Amino acid sequence: AFMSRHSLAGHTDYILGYAATRLGLFTASKDFSARQWDLDSGECIQILDGDRDWITSVCIGEGRGEGSVFVGSWDRTAKQRSLSTGMVTQIFIGHASFVTSVAAGELEYGHDHLLFTASDDQTVKQWSIETGECGQTFLGHSDAVWTVICFRGSLFSGSQDRTIRQWTHDGSCARVISGHSECVWSLCGSGRYLFSCSDDGVAKQWCARTGDWVRNFVGHSDSIPTICCDDDNLYTGSADGSVKQWSIASGVEMGSYTVSSGNLNKIEVTALGCINNKLMACKEDGTIDMISLQKPSTNDTIPASNSEAPAESEELVTLRKLLQQERAQHHLQLSQARESYEHQMSEAYGTHQREVARLKEALALSNGSLDQQSALLKLEAGNMEEMWMTRRTCAARLFESMLGAIRKDRLLSLIHISEPTRLLSISYAVFCLKKKKR
Repeated sequence: AFMSRHSLAGHTDYILGYAATRLGLFTASKDFSARQWDLDSGECIQILDGDRDWITSVCIGEGRGEGSVFVGSWDRTAKQRSLSTGMVTQIFIGHASFVTSVAAGELEYGHDHLLFTASDDQTVKQWSIETGECGQTFLGHSDAVWTVICFRGSLFSGSQDRTIRQWTHDGSCARVISGHSECVWSLCGSGRYLFSCSDDGVAKQWCARTGDWVRNFVGHSDSIPTICCDDDNLYTGSADGSVKQWSIASGVEMGSYTVSSGNLNKIEVTALGCINNKLMACKEDGTIDMISLQKPSTNDTIPASNSEAPAESEELVTLRKLLQQERAQHHLQLSQARESYEHQMSEAYGTHQREVARLKEALALSNGSLDQQSALLKLEAGNMEEMWMTRRTCAARLFESMLGAIRKDRLLSLIHISEPTRLLSISYAVFCLKKKKR
């Protein structure tokens, strides 16, 4: 199924997003730029730079947005750029965190083409391409939203909360689609089917109208951050360094392709796009493999559309059930650790705030002698230090629970933990890891 390969080079960092259209391939990168590529020659036609942060996603405008390219950025905005000049013509401001995905299209209720953006702030927003105003905010996800697409007159979004949501034009959620055990990274659609991929290493096929599960595509040994599809096939790109082709009709794997880079035997596939019998596999080193696809001939043995995938052995079914149970147990442990962490931090923070208030009141009522002020300030500083140490201890416990859910055999060990700031509004930590010797 995979034939000749041609490598495209130009980006200097991780490629985060793509759009494969009749105008060429568009890519978004951590090198603060987006690029347009010619699908025939593989040459870079245009560089859209000038941003001061990562470009996370890209799409091509339709309707009133025709002749424009839209990019999402780590700076919490989306921008509209002219394809002819590359200049920014509109900035969409409103998200509280970085934009993860952009999509241009229309919903079934209207004829005007709109821009949709997904964000780490757990929301999806709808924008007027003409005015740049936010017309609707879609609320419901409980974690970062990583992907949004317009498909069959509906809006679909996938999230870190492990769900897919289908939205109506008035901002309400029409359907919640559950089934993945990890973050949903990417969505695509073909015919009457919606496809999703996840950190759980499985791609899934759903009925776009009802949200019913159809089948799983199982074969990768690591997370699947990206998928794309044409009329007949689904393509999945994985952190295991491979791209797989699957028959949409039967679910059977039709071929596999391994990407590489320099001296690395395995490199993560970060984005996929397909058009005109060509598959573009973007890689974490910023390069792209443009692969020619061979359509199966009528002589090829392919299961009929109404046939089922080969039955799994009893042993494989048992192993899969055990793996699902183990993952569910890890998720429960992680959830309990998070609740414990939040409870301890809430209690510690409340105690600290009451103590600080008492000290400030005592300082205000005192005669203001230098010795008294010095003693009170030292005590307050000591409480802040104790508060910080409490946060550090809780974060370390949370990390241990996370590590157990990620690597059962504990291949990594914690050798240091530190926070980048002692400001109480900051709740994240930096973990230093060391690979254990076998």
